[in-house]
Amino acid sequence: MEPGMREVLQNNKTVARKRFEGLVRRFKCDHELFCEYKDVIDNYVRKGIVERTSCDSLSDSQGFYLPHHAVIRSDKTTSRLRIVFDGSALEDGHSSLNQSLYTGPNLHPNMLELLLRFRKNPVAFTADVKSAFLQIELDLRDREFTRFFWTDNLNNNPYVLNFTRVLFGLRPSPYLLAATLKHHFKKYKEQYPHTFDLLNSSIYVDDFICGRNDVTDALRTTLECLQIFSDASMLLRKWRTNSKQLDLLWQQEGVETEFSETSATDLKPPIKVLGLAWDSEKDLIYFDPKDLLKFMSPTTQVQQWSSEAEGLTEIKIPRFYLGDVDQELSSVDIHCFSDASKSAYGTILYLRFVTCNNKIETSFICSKSRVAPLKSLTLPRLELTAALLSARLAKQVSSCLKFNANIYYWTDSLISYYWICGDSSAFKPYIKNRVQEIQLLSDPSQWGHCPGKDNPADLISRGTSAVKLAQNELWWHGPPWLKLEPDHWPNHQRDILDSELCSEELEYRSSVHVAVTQQRESLVDINRFSSLKKLLKVTAWVFRFVNNARIVNKSMNFYITADEIQNAEYFWLKYVQYEFYSAEILTLKRNEQLRCSSEIKSLVPYLGEDNLLRITGRLLEADLCFGEKHPVILPRHCKFTELLVIREHERIGHCGVSATLTQLRKNYWIPKGRQLVKTIIRICLICKKYNAKPADQLSGQLPRDRITNPLHFKS
Repeated sequence: MEPGMREVLQNNKTVARKRFEGLVRRFKCDHELFCEYKDVIDNYVRKGIVERTSCDSLSDSQGFYLPHHAVIRSDKTTSRLRIVFDGSALEDGHSSLNQSLYTGPNLHPNMLELLLRFRKNPVAFTADVKSAFLQIELDLRDREFTRFFWTDNLNNNPYVLNFTRVLFGLRPSPYLLAATLKHHFKKYKEQYPHTFDLLNSSIYVDDFICGRNDVTDALRTTLECLQIFSDASMLLRKWRTNSKQLDLLWQQEGVETEFSETSATDLKPPIKVLGLAWDSEKDLIYFDPKDLLKFMSPTTQVQQWSSEAEGLTEIKIPRFYLGDVDQELSSVDIHCFSDASKSAYGTILYLRFVTCNNKIETSFICSKSRVAPLKSLTLPRLELTAALLSARLAKQVSSCLKFNANIYYWTDSLISYYWICGDSSAFKPYIKNRVQEIQLLSDPSQWGHCPGKDNPADLISRGTSAVKLAQNELWWHGPPWLKLEPDHWPNHQRDILDSELCSEELEYRSSVHVAVTQQRESLVDINRFSSLKKLLKVTAWVFRFVNNARIVNKSMNFYITADEIQNAEYFWLKYVQYEFYSAEILTLKRNEQLRCSSEIKSLVPYLGEDNLLRITGRLLEADLCFGEKHPVILPRHCKFTELLVIREHERIGHCGVSATLTQLRKNYWIPKGRQLVKTIIRICLICKKYNAKPADQLSGQLPRDRITNPLHFKS
């Protein structure tokens, strides 16, 4: 118990009494349940597992009362009814018993590694420890915290019992059981060295899961285990094996098997091995969909899942890796495939073995999948994360199975393959950290690139139905070339200078040691053109020349096509955006926020499918064309933008500022575009001519008669 909690822990007698009264009401409605319940409690009393609490102890304000209830397990061959004691019950504002106890360190073996070892040997067998927790005595000072109410007669007042043994349901119970067993096993380290190592690594709580290479070794291990547990007054029972020969030897030795009373011809139902169903008759492992459906509420989820979950019964995996192969092996390889998508990523491992007769077989080992993180990542980064998962899982599997095997890693992403084979210090922190760990777990020479169609991990990233998965040969045995000689495998050391690498940002680290300014130059000087039409035609001719120099079937047309003009315009749009908005484009490619100083941040830009910067806008539901809802962003102070404004202005017949701006915004958006349009129209010669004001005619000199006095006014 944690320091100080013994005094602080409040007595919860009221809560436990109310819970017990509810249980009594249930007993009165189901007398058969009460009889089964009473048999279990009476058995506890006879064996000294529980005892009646003395009156002196009841007067003490300290102590803790455990509410309890019944769990009916119809799938169990023994102990159909289990009484569960609630160590987490508490009163409002107070701590429960479980909150006051230490959990203790985890002394159990890794569950995945235990299942992997279970599939390693041809002869497999399981057992469990009978009432394992109840075999460990509880300290006298701690028994007052395990009180509970009980009655032999439903019409009488209850009395108080307390445990004298460790009970299931308290936080430290698994640790106490594991620590006690390991302490007991140490006594036999020298007497039974092989069995000692086996017990330390093959017991999970009270389940014993093991395998041996032959029946003789398996029988010897069985008898030694029975002796070791018998010395601790514990019983290993419900033995089960896939070997009929071992089963007969057990019966001769008086070993208590799970179906001792059934005849040898009766079919034995599957048992659970760490949650997975094991058919020992056919030596197959599969998943029982009932375990999934029984936790689902009766809503539309059940309707959607029930038909899909039924297909899980079709997925059955041979327990033994080598299957029916009974020959010596000349070589063993482990092949790891990884893949990723925007939804999920994962890895899958296969065992490839060659017999002395040069027969090559493959076997499914395991797979692991993860949901893609909520923070959006680029596909190459997700592929690298999947590769790291593959390296980690391969390390765990190889250290667990202890095969003398060569390990090969496969990915269908050239970008991540390039990163893994490169210098980790050259990349940005996200890439660097993962590449460093991958190179620590594996050697870059072990990595190879395979086509996407041959990558079984693609089923993890894309998903598939249970029925299709059960029939998928690629998933269960890997690509066909795994059963061929290495000469027929994909090029393991592929040349990384591939055009695909140029289509992605390789995410090098920025260097502060040398400042280099690189000026991008175009083959066509845009400042020499005063017409967009002429600029696009010249650009199209240049592209045609470049294409004709590369290909055999050259284009001999004497005129420029509309597609070539359109491609030329697309080139200039990308060129201008990269020249003026390169920082914004790189930021968006990294899925990061734009700087506050960016002049287009308020436009909420995004990269379209054509890799052009476009406005997100609020017109998604409007009945407009795509260009009007998401216009291309163009810089204001740019020669190409000026030529574009001139073209649109001329196209609508030299209309005014508003009309020209409206025409432009059908496909383009220019920050402070109205000012630019005003400037272009102001210098347009044709607009100047039509908008010019007529000159004012100078008036002639007034006639003399109007400015001289007449004679009759003279006197």
